[in-house]
Amino acid sequence: MPAFPLHWIHEEADQAAPVRDYVKWEYELRSVETLREVVQRAFRISATPPSGPTYLVLPQDLLGEKITEVRIPPVERHSAVIPPQIDAKTLDSIADMLIKAEKPLLITGYSGRNPDSVEPLVKLAELLGIRVNSSQQYMNFPSNHPSFTGFGVDQYLKDADVLLTVDCDVPYVGGRVNLRPDIKLIHLDIDPIKLDFPMWGFAADILAHCDSAGAFVQLYRVIQEKASEKDIQRFQDRFKKLEKEYSEKPKADASDKAMLKPVSAEWLCQCINEVIDENTIIVEETVTNSFPVLRYIERTKPGTKFNNQGASLGWGLGAALGAKLARPESMVVSLVGDGTFIFGSPIATFWAAAKYKAPFLCVVFNNGMYNAPRMGIPRDSYSARTGNWVGTEIDPSPDYAAVGRACGGYGRVIESGEEVKQALEEAINAVRQGKPAVLDVRI
Repeated sequence: MPAFPLHWIHEEADQAAPVRDYVKWEYELRSVETLREVVQRAFRISATPPSGPTYLVLPQDLLGEKITEVRIPPVERHSAVIPPQIDAKTLDSIADMLIKAEKPLLITGYSGRNPDSVEPLVKLAELLGIRVNSSQQYMNFPSNHPSFTGFGVDQYLKDADVLLTVDCDVPYVGGRVNLRPDIKLIHLDIDPIKLDFPMWGFAADILAHCDSAGAFVQLYRVIQEKASEKDIQRFQDRFKKLEKEYSEKPKADASDKAMLKPVSAEWLCQCINEVIDENTIIVEETVTNSFPVLRYIERTKPGTKFNNQGASLGWGLGAALGAKLARPESMVVSLVGDGTFIFGSPIATFWAAAKYKAPFLCVVFNNGMYNAPRMGIPRDSYSARTGNWVGTEIDPSPDYAAVGRACGGYGRVIESGEEVKQALEEAINAVRQGKPAVLDVRI
């Protein structure tokens, strides 16, 4: 038994139960003699694609035992598994489908989780003249590229004759779109059958387990080798058409909303886009304000956009702190709703940001409500008829900016559009001086 007294008040029958559905692996230490092996296995599982968290339970009685020797083996001998690649026969089949396609479409969900996948995807898109649709989860594809469709895909799906889906959990909603009966479906994924999903079953003519970065490189090479001069000319004509469409598309501009009070979310996002640079890391959890973020804030460099992939609130603040700790040289900007801010343990987060010299800017899109559940309330309900929105209002609003100041940082409430740009510049300057910053923007 350990030298310190045990009171057992923190003991649980199954401590890992709350996180079991959200981790790749969990284990409870049974002997101090196996501690090294257990930690090694946890890191290897966590780092092997698709990477994700692991969870170790360390009982307090074992933690109190003495270890006579600590041995740390070479890390390189316990590294992550090398990701798989597509075999040559399957690669040829995919290339043939894409070469013959007249209206190909590529959808990616999280290929940008590996920053090395972005450049080869751009090269492949330009070679084929293919439209690329991306989720908002990562910076999968530059938002200012002619091939980029935006984040809505339905209008392109109905005409596509070949659909190449890469690293994507839900490429489309079946009841909302009608695919062509003769469409060819290709799905490339590091997690192709979604073992963690209780049910999943999108059809595919080819379903391949592979690393997307490597797959894009392989496909580019094989298509170049197999395509005829006539095919290449057809690809180039298709890409020129995309370039023309892009050049004629009106640029998003919210300047006409600059003086509104409360602040327009579109104007706020446009101002954010103007004050950040291409290396700024955006960590976003704005929920019902995500469309202005996607439309007005451009992301063009790998590893500069991260979005909550879960179904609950509170991820954004901790994720921004983690991003700053991982990339201390980068400016990190967290975009959150007021509900997200509340659930993100803001006192703990901004105290830690100040304590560990990991300052970041948090912009709160404060609409004074939980808008997502409100949008689900029927229009003929009691709440809609009376304006008494039970369980969805955050009114009166707390002063979220005061949290930043309380933790030794910068904090300011913004109530009109004319204040936005100056406040953003002041907040970014505070972050550069080593202080966390909170802008509470009333929208």
